Amino acid sequence: MIICYNFLDDLKFMNEMIKNWKIFGLIILAIFFGIVFIAGIFLFQLFKPNSIKEKSNNELINETRINSDNVFIHVPKELLKQDSDIYLIPNEGYFITTSILSHKGDKIVYAQMSNCIELLNQEVSEYAQCDWSYQIWIKDLQTNEREKIYSYPQEVSFFNFSELLIPKVYAGGCPLVYFPLAWSKHDQKIILQWANPTSCGSGGVLSYLTYTFDISTKQQEPLARYDAFFFDDYSKVIFVDESVKSLPQCGPVVQKNKGKIVLKNIETNEILILLEEPNSSYSLSFIDSNQMFLRYTADQVIEADGCSQIDSSISQMRGQINLPKLP
Repeated sequence: MIICYNFLDDLKFMNEMIKNWKIFGLIILAIFFGIVFIAGIFLFQLFKPNSIKEKSNNELINETRINSDNVFIHVPKELLKQDSDIYLIPNEGYFITTSILSHKGDKIVYAQMSNCIELLNQEVSEYAQCDWSYQIWIKDLQTNEREKIYSYPQEVSFFNFSELLIPKVYAGGCPLVYFPLAWSKHDQKIILQWANPTSCGSGGVLSYLTYTFDISTKQQEPLARYDAFFFDDYSKVIFVDESVKSLPQCGPVVQKNKGKIVLKNIETNEILILLEEPNSSYSLSFIDSNQMFLRYTADQVIEADGCSQIDSSISQMRGQINLPKLP
């Protein structure tokens, strides 16, 4: 029996095998380099230089500032400031309006609002289509933990059901929300100020313009009324307060009178009366850059139908107060 072996067929078969292995090897290499490329992009995003992070953050913040300037026509610009050194990402569907770093640099307070507020404020007729919400958060920069300290509208839960009986805050028919203004000197409190975030233009104010949020007790409390001057380090505030020595005002006002000038320690709530004369109405006009003295104007008031009225027969008085040191 003679067996014929065809070497040409074997050679052809081996060439096909080598060709297939080359193709398979190229596919494996392509997959390998694809994985390396994707991993490289991920690691770059995770560990990219701070300068690039800050650039991206600044671009985001600048865009937010432009939007805020266009959208919040009734909000003072000092309530829309943002810290450019901290990278924050808002919740989905929100944009950041305000961010303020604590003096120690370990925490940041920031506010975020629904994106649709831009449509609401550009076209009032679309109000019904924007069920907007607003939140204030504190973020611990060491642990990355967040704490919500304020929301509008208030969130419903078993624990805050009794608080829901308190009506929402409005001024002249317009909704008001807190905006973060500053941290107190030793980061014990956050100073908050009321403002109208919508395009609603009705008038109206509250009896207190500023409040504080206590970091330790988690409580909000009134801080100052109007005509308020804050010290540069936010340790103290000077403002015009009500006085029992002066007649009450009448009409659509929120403050009974402007009968005394007070100096208040923001963190301890200690109050020092700087000036309080009977039947007087004060207005603050200037505090020097070194915060050593304060200038004010004063009018005498008389009774008219049970209400106070400026006595036009007596000229307005201008005065100056040397500011004492309040611990």
